[in-house]
Amino acid sequence: MLGPHKDALSRYQTKIARGLFAVILFEIPYVMENNQIPQRIADFLAEHPPFSFLNLSDLLGLAKYIDIRYLPKGEILFSEGEAPKQEFFVVREGTVQIHQHQTQTLVDVCDNGDVFGVRALLAQDQYLATAQAAEDTLLYCIPVTAGREILMQVPKVALYFASGFASGKTLANQRFFNLNVGTANFYGATHKLSAIKTLVACAPETPIKDAANLMVANRVSALLILNHQQLPLGIVTDKDLRTLVATGKVGTDAAVHQIMSSPVKCLKDGLTHADYLIAMLQHNIHHLCITKDGTPQTAAIGMLTEHDLLLEQGQHPAVLLRELVAASEPEAIAQLRKKASAMLEKGIQAQTPIDFLMRMATAYNDLLVQKAISLASMDLGPAPCDYCWLALGSLGRGEQILQTDQDHALIFERHEHQPYFLKLADAVVALLHSWGFEKDPAGIMANNPKWCLPIADWQQNFSAWLKTPEPQAVLHTTIFFDFRAVAGNPALANNLREYLQGLTSNAALFLSYLAKDALQTPAPLSFFKNFVLERGGSHKDAFDLKLRVGLPLADCARVLSLQLPNVPTGTAARYQALAVAEPQNAALFEAAAAATFYVIQLRARFGFDNQDQGRFIQPQVLTKMERQSLRNIFDTIADLQELVGVRYQTQMLR
Repeated sequence: MLGPHKDALSRYQTKIARGLFAVILFEIPYVMENNQIPQRIADFLAEHPPFSFLNLSDLLGLAKYIDIRYLPKGEILFSEGEAPKQEFFVVREGTVQIHQHQTQTLVDVCDNGDVFGVRALLAQDQYLATAQAAEDTLLYCIPVTAGREILMQVPKVALYFASGFASGKTLANQRFFNLNVGTANFYGATHKLSAIKTLVACAPETPIKDAANLMVANRVSALLILNHQQLPLGIVTDKDLRTLVATGKVGTDAAVHQIMSSPVKCLKDGLTHADYLIAMLQHNIHHLCITKDGTPQTAAIGMLTEHDLLLEQGQHPAVLLRELVAASEPEAIAQLRKKASAMLEKGIQAQTPIDFLMRMATAYNDLLVQKAISLASMDLGPAPCDYCWLALGSLGRGEQILQTDQDHALIFERHEHQPYFLKLADAVVALLHSWGFEKDPAGIMANNPKWCLPIADWQQNFSAWLKTPEPQAVLHTTIFFDFRAVAGNPALANNLREYLQGLTSNAALFLSYLAKDALQTPAPLSFFKNFVLERGGSHKDAFDLKLRVGLPLADCARVLSLQLPNVPTGTAARYQALAVAEPQNAALFEAAAAATFYVIQLRARFGFDNQDQGRFIQPQVLTKMERQSLRNIFDTIADLQELVGVRYQTQMLR
């Protein structure tokens, strides 16, 4: 292992000769009082991930083994194809460029706090790129042995390094953008509750009919069976009465212990929601006996049911869905919509896995559309023929956590019924607008006669767009190909999708134009040096998450998956299907799926924080980890666009 700070003074003398006076003034205490070096290093590392995950004691221990190295402008630290060094690096001051000689590609630019050269730590194979000082640079060099010890002891650090943020071609496109490593729980899993409630119980010799009457009188779904010492022997539930008594297998005069389940699962009072819920899931049960010490050897003091957990945690998604199903008044539905939005915001803050939040948001939004259709139908009467309400855009892809514009369309069977469905759509659009969904400024809604059509007309539209891929036709396909059935008869949507797949199997020219459209927004690869910001308007100097990241990911997924059978419309789902269909590109597609989840989560967080659509962000508010993760995503987008361009020969189009 390297000695602590060897030859530090001579390096600083070299730096003085090089003219790094600003750095020297800051670092002089290192040389004047050597025992301050570890503290200064620890203070710096604590401000930058993944070292920010470590406590001060661990940082001080690590700092003792860190070597300080000066790298003059132009000097190469390691070269592409070279065996890995037994150390990795943190930029203390200056800039290091990571580039590949063979492809003449600038891979990354590392500045203060960035970590690079971690192949020695993780892979033990040759460097995939060259590291060269772009200016006079000061590095912290961390021994591999010390780094591996951290990886073993601190899981968050291991996850961070696994993300491939460090240079060397970002660890060959490692894909770990999901940062949901916290323990916060969307449902208040860390919140303790009292599980004690009125104890309803009987002795084991009680006749079944008396036990059943006791359950009816107390309005409970389960009954504890206790001995004379109040120790739990078993439990009888409604299910036991249905399957054993109502079927005649056991008579009502028999003793209740003949139908009880035993032993009963016990826990103590005052645990968290998560403790109780996990116990129920692990044992596939819906009732828990609460005893003094959590075992059957002490007296029972109460019972807890799965339903109790839902009621206790009034913001549980299942409870809200039930309330929405039961609601019939527009005003009540509007309040529940706000409640759903607040719940999703809480989930984002608690770092709940984003794919779960996306599913919940989609369920809420779909139910709101279904409620609006039901309310509108009460005035208009039943539909004159089968129809299917289609969600488009982000809602069609199941990616709408934030409440954005309405994007939808209608399919029905016969053209003569269009007037009814236009009236239905008008009423639905008005209700959705009253519940917080803005009308689409481009008019892509079901109350527009252009998008309220019988299935034959939709098929004709799709066919015309593919046969004549003009810019407007390509634009329409990027919107309408992301359709998903929300209400009505889904068979109509399925028929339209089958028709579309038949068309695309012989539409090479159209796919090339669609691919070219997917390449219109190049990835901003150099995050720190060439960050692409808005040049004017109300969002001047902001970064457009939707345009620069979200849309390229969605567009590439759409064109690459269009010919695959039975693929959902979600961007991440499309990449996951592509990873299965093309094993040779699985790593890239898995990285793209993870990137999609990460960007949706990031945009939702900023949207809730700023009470907007989360589209435009100021780069300075991003954490170091977020910037590094986005840099990885830029690389992934560039690789996707390169694949799309080569596969569909977009360079041949004019």
